[in-house]
Amino acid sequence: SYGEYFEVEVDEICSKYNDLILVLSELSDDVFSMKNEWINYLEALSFALSERDCDKLISVWRDVDYAWMEVKSPIQTCHCLEYYDDNIRNCVEIEWDLRFVNPARNDADSTRTAISNMYENYMEKDNRKVENKDIYSTSSTGLNSIQLYVGKPIMYFAKFFKGFISAQVVPNDEVVSKETGKKIFAFADFVLESKKVAPKMKLSHKVFSEEFLSESMSVCDNSEVWHKIYSILTIGHELGHILWKGTDTEVKMNVLGNFKNIEEYKATTGGLVAFFKSEQVETYWKELFYDVVNRCVKLIAWKKTDSVWAYYCEGLIHLKGLFDSGVLKFEGEKLDVDMSRESFDKFSSWTILNYESLFSNYLKKVDASEFLEIFAKKGSDGYFMPVDKKVCEFVNWYFNLYETIGRETLN
Repeated sequence: SYGEYFEVEVDEICSKYNDLILVLSELSDDVFSMKNEWINYLEALSFALSERDCDKLISVWRDVDYAWMEVKSPIQTCHCLEYYDDNIRNCVEIEWDLRFVNPARNDADSTRTAISNMYENYMEKDNRKVENKDIYSTSSTGLNSIQLYVGKPIMYFAKFFKGFISAQVVPNDEVVSKETGKKIFAFADFVLESKKVAPKMKLSHKVFSEEFLSESMSVCDNSEVWHKIYSILTIGHELGHILWKGTDTEVKMNVLGNFKNIEEYKATTGGLVAFFKSEQVETYWKELFYDVVNRCVKLIAWKKTDSVWAYYCEGLIHLKGLFDSGVLKFEGEKLDVDMSRESFDKFSSWTILNYESLFSNYLKKVDASEFLEIFAKKGSDGYFMPVDKKVCEFVNWYFNLYETIGRETLN
């Protein structure tokens, strides 16, 4: 337990918590009326950190999440949640970070509505809603109870030295989420500013045409359109995590350890399929298409970074769809990219069919490896590689380039 392993640090932290609770008890909250919720949360944190009995840890940390979900002010703190530092549980830090909401950006109603409509339409078919009551109840509660916080991190610590997160959907405990829903955090302004100041990389200009790169970056000049694409893809991704999961789905599908390696694809594709089936597709298809292609190719760079293999595997599945639908063609050392509307429609049709196959596996709760191994398997070197020969050839070419010039910028 934290209390045993980090005994000195935990004692100091809990002492600070208790001091803070005493200060808060003397104050009033006339703006948000969240005084009791904050105090309950701090007390739960102090109690959980102090717990030495490992058999009680799940229960006491679940109580932390319950208390935290009741704190709904524009100022948010986040305790030990999902970060990519521990290959076993992805959660080891004893630390907080502090986040503020940007009211001008804290609205994703159209994305939420599109995903909810897509999910309901699928669940209405083939008696799925009746035959999968636990999954439907958990997912629906999650969607209907979402707390959205689009804003900026104000104070953060060591976890971000490994790369700043774009968004999160938490807590991960599905027992808590079934009753309380989830919080989605998204750092849209931070991501946009990072894109604007990012250096031009030699690798991108070696792989893509100047026209493709220019079109990809042009959306950054239109803030409103960029934020719309961000909402569809990133907030849509976080909402997509909620779908098709009951309280025991991950346990049953993760026997061979590959659940996360399909879950990130499921999340992104849930947002994509909802978009494909919405009226927004006529307005934003082009900007979204460029973003998807650009991101999927660049995910190849994470081939040897095991803490983010889930996203690398997601990229490999998307690449199969991009090659199958003719968006990408690779001959010799040249990548051809077809960004026409016809090409987009073929990719969207492929993605919808693949998503339907994937969520069928979720409803049956079969091991995640069954779906993943259609697209990617580990080689003798211990790294995932595409099953498809043409995709594999491209991935090898791109990754070799990445290892050679991946750190070089254009002069």
